Amino acid sequence: MILPRFLTIAYIFFLPVVLYGQGITFAGKVIDAETGEPLPQATIALIKKSLGTTTDTHGNFSIKLAQIGPDDSVQVSYIGYKSQYFLQAELRENVTVLLVPETLILEELTFVGSKFKISEFMLEVAEKYRERRRKRAHISRAIFEQFGKINGRYAQYTICSGYTIYFGDKEEVSKPALYTYVPEFINKSFRRNEWLESSKYNRKERTDVMLMGNVGHNSYQLFEEVGPLSKLTKKYHYKLDSVYYIGKEEVFIVSFKAKPGIGIKARSLRGQLLVYANSRNLIRANIKGKLLWSPVFHQRVSGEMQYDYVYYNGQPFLQQIRTRYEKSGVEENTILQVELQKFNEFEIGINDLFDIIALAQNPDVFPDQDLTNKSLFGIDFERLQNELGFAETLSQQFELNGGKKFWDYTQPEAPNDQDRRIKAMTLMEKYKKYFR
Repeated sequence: MILPRFLTIAYIFFLPVVLYGQGITFAGKVIDAETGEPLPQATIALIKKSLGTTTDTHGNFSIKLAQIGPDDSVQVSYIGYKSQYFLQAELRENVTVLLVPETLILEELTFVGSKFKISEFMLEVAEKYRERRRKRAHISRAIFEQFGKINGRYAQYTICSGYTIYFGDKEEVSKPALYTYVPEFINKSFRRNEWLESSKYNRKERTDVMLMGNVGHNSYQLFEEVGPLSKLTKKYHYKLDSVYYIGKEEVFIVSFKAKPGIGIKARSLRGQLLVYANSRNLIRANIKGKLLWSPVFHQRVSGEMQYDYVYYNGQPFLQQIRTRYEKSGVEENTILQVELQKFNEFEIGINDLFDIIALAQNPDVFPDQDLTNKSLFGIDFERLQNELGFAETLSQQFELNGGKKFWDYTQPEAPNDQDRRIKAMTLMEKYKKYFR
């Protein structure tokens, strides 16, 4: 097959990472040295290179380090436990990391009689979050997966591997535009007609719904602006629902609900925050409200969002994001999982922002059949293929969609700025070096 010039360039820019160096793989399991229980969301970080990942729900991890020197060390840490450090010579696969719990001195909690002042606690949580959150640019390698249903039946499916970029706090750019997701490889199914018809008016001259790998980040930026972690903390009702322990660390489950008169953006917001009682570090935010942007309906819709946090150098980063909504028989679910976080020493110019966003919304589709093995939803692919109703298998659909843009214009005279796309792909090739 002879490719057009811009697609040939794209293939060159998006060659698989493994071609650029094998590196060292550090993999294994992190457990509590006293109980033997796995420690989910423990952090594994090469501090000198500002790269990190986390363990899964079973305490397992795997990180490939191509830039580590003989004197560099990898830190394995977990809140409430003593950290361990591994030099290059000690890195191997199938290692069991035993973390020893620290003796904790809990801060004195404020009570009135026997009632805990949850509102004061939440003021501290919000203030510490705003103080600690990283305001400068950062980048991560991540998996993004989405599926759509019409009246309970699968209508479309997409899974990508690529990069999430935060452009840093910039007053001249609206907050929802400051995060983007740039796919490198994409497995895209065919779309059922009902899916395309449901978004026909909002797609206008496009042949498919725009890819929004940053849909969860988009809504999170609004949550930061008007939610309980913002300067509007006092505009919410709070309730301490329950307390449990992770290791020896006490965790509060705090429900929140917007007070009347808070403002139209936050009027419907409610949910739960999981917070370490001693450090005030966030574990998870479960949110319901009208924050989600739907590329199908081209408007914000009411939905559910879940955000999992991880901390590097004391700063919170989003580790996993789930979103879901239903409207007029249409259901859309997404999940984004960070595989490797570059949490420092990353810069990007304001002039590059819109080029990269343009590429992110309509990338070139390069399939990778191995991506389906990384399904975060645990998709029943046999059911998916049956309900899509096409003669081609899913693998064939992925391949047939390869070498094309995610969507095309239905009108030939519509603009298509290849120079901008090539510039953005050149930038992404430069940024990918952090993960090699």
